[in-house]
Amino acid sequence: MTRRNFSIFFLCLICLIPNLGFPLDIWQKYAKLKKLSANFSQTKELKNIGVTLKSSGTIHFERPNLFEWKVESPKNFVFQFKDDNISLMEEGKVIKNADTAKFDKKMLDAISHLKAWMMIDQKFIEDNYTIRPVSNTVYEFTPKLEAKMFKSILIELGKDAPIKKISLTEISNDLIVIEFSKSKLTYEK
Repeated sequence: MTRRNFSIFFLCLICLIPNLGFPLDIWQKYAKLKKLSANFSQTKELKNIGVTLKSSGTIHFERPNLFEWKVESPKNFVFQFKDDNISLMEEGKVIKNADTAKFDKKMLDAISHLKAWMMIDQKFIEDNYTIRPVSNTVYEFTPKLEAKMFKSILIELGKDAPIKKISLTEISNDLIVIEFSKSKLTYEK
């Protein structure tokens, strides 16, 4: 699995973050999130070459550990994380399948971040990211690690959904913006 594909997958998981400026009961509310689905549109600006790439599709999350990022345009493919397995599918067929237990330490560290975001692990997120409110609805997450995938992550909260927009600044200064719509959430009873 390439670092780029892994980065895209990581971005998807961030959409589950609760509003960190609220009291602890908000963390608890999202800890009880069972399912989430939403539409997304993504734009990536490759600043060094002046190119903008666009894609759109859907995301689906189901606890305890299923995450699916389905790109429907410009090309149809699915990136799925289920249990300890990562799959890339095209036209309903598995193109690449990987058992995360066989990854090197760097990749396993990145996977630990993905799982923490998936499980809304408040302690892990607070231990590994500096969290700064930018406004009433925007929060900046800056990784504390030296070896990081992004310089910063800006998350804009929505009125009817947990996350309206994510803006990620990569180490190269390229920018990825993902906007979510039609979010559907199901909570444990």
